[in-house]
Amino acid sequence: MRLKELMEEVPGKIAAGDPECRIGGIADHSKRVGDRYLFGAIEGDLESGENYIEEAISAGARAILSRRPPGLVPPGGAWIQAEDERLALARIARNFYGRPDESIRVAGVTGTNGKTTVTYLMESILSQGSSTTARIGTIDYRFAGRVEKAERTTPSPVDLYRILAAARDGGDDFAVLEVSSHALVQKRTAGLQFHAAVFTNLSRDHLDYHGDMEKYFAAKRILFDFLPEESAAVLNLDDSYGAKLAASHRGRIITFGTSSDAWCRPEEWSADRDGIRLKIRIGDDVRPVASPLLGVVNLSNLLAAAAAAAGLGIEPGQIVAGIEAVARIPGRLERIETGRDFLVIVDFAHSPDALEKLLESVRQLEPVRLLCVFGCGGDRDRGKRAPMGRIGALGSDIAVLTSDNPRSEAPEAILEEVERGAREAGKGAGRIETIPDRREAIGAALEWARPGDTVVIAGKGHETDQELPGGTIPFDDRKVVRELLGITGNSETTYGAA
Repeated sequence: MRLKELMEEVPGKIAAGDPECRIGGIADHSKRVGDRYLFGAIEGDLESGENYIEEAISAGARAILSRRPPGLVPPGGAWIQAEDERLALARIARNFYGRPDESIRVAGVTGTNGKTTVTYLMESILSQGSSTTARIGTIDYRFAGRVEKAERTTPSPVDLYRILAAARDGGDDFAVLEVSSHALVQKRTAGLQFHAAVFTNLSRDHLDYHGDMEKYFAAKRILFDFLPEESAAVLNLDDSYGAKLAASHRGRIITFGTSSDAWCRPEEWSADRDGIRLKIRIGDDVRPVASPLLGVVNLSNLLAAAAAAAGLGIEPGQIVAGIEAVARIPGRLERIETGRDFLVIVDFAHSPDALEKLLESVRQLEPVRLLCVFGCGGDRDRGKRAPMGRIGALGSDIAVLTSDNPRSEAPEAILEEVERGAREAGKGAGRIETIPDRREAIGAALEWARPGDTVVIAGKGHETDQELPGGTIPFDDRKVVRELLGITGNSETTYGAA
């Protein structure tokens, strides 16, 4: 494709070189540059792509995108100058891959918690019958019958449009996408025409990046500020920020929640160790639903998925069938089959609100005692450590404080902050134990468990490694549980639709 064709509706200019030069690929990392590539020299938080222009040209780059005036122009190529190079790169990627969002219906899901579960549920709903659906998010990227490992929740614009184009070409009719606040601020989804956008909730997380809750909310609402008016804004009325969005959004709004004002809501519901049962109202239609997913937090997630699918034109019968087909979600209130007389649950909860809702959901399953193993990650928002300690101590009969992903920080230093919050919980707090080694902590909780108890292991969920100061090691909470309990044989689990 000729460079000048790629520049259609791109905020930038070809400041030097040949606009007729042909481009054979796009990369925003110098190691991925090939012959006749356009290299996006993006200004990052830690380093600048400007430092890798020579390397990119040596690898075959034919065009350079930068916010700076022309520098080293590739031989026979060109230099593109754009004040907002992130936006320009996203628009260029969309053009290069043939604007796949014009051929495939895309739904985006944002919010602090629930994004992964909602996308799994939507994938199941939308894929009922003859349709197929791509799913892009924290755990993996699934599209056109294949799977790629997820490098981040929301891919770079280069990878995102590549995946959507492959999904389109492979016959997928829909794509459901987890949209992180980082991705929205960094304009990874810029230009993408969403057919529906879902807001699950907002609570404290990522404040090391955003600064405060209002800036965090402002990042999330970018998805709705640029949503086409005819597309569905699917909003949670049970969440104060969701209600705020519903009051201010000018497009097509579909609400969900337990409120009687919600368009999609439960007429009645119950949750126990067998799952969730409810009568779901979708507009004027009311139908019974039996979901094997655990916990009241998943009630909100399935309402969100149902409302979003309805916003895409899916009939209630297909919605119910899709919800009921999902047996479990990786690391999201995931029951580990142990054969013991106590329940073991692994969950990704790693923020104060997520941990609190997780423990509340498990309490509703009426365990004799609740044992919770949790910690906090290093090199992230330190302000949530003491609150998480307090919540864990108040919500558990035995709170086992341990390492999460300490990254470059000393695990003991992180635990000291978490333990301070736990000790300050005061009256109502359960027994508090601190065991820095995560495997030992899980082993202790399993050893202490009695008949009828529930052991919750929180923070890492689906993750299969642990980031330590000395490097990354393999570590999967689910496998560790099976190993410690001596469970042998095929332990592979089928996720999503049964």
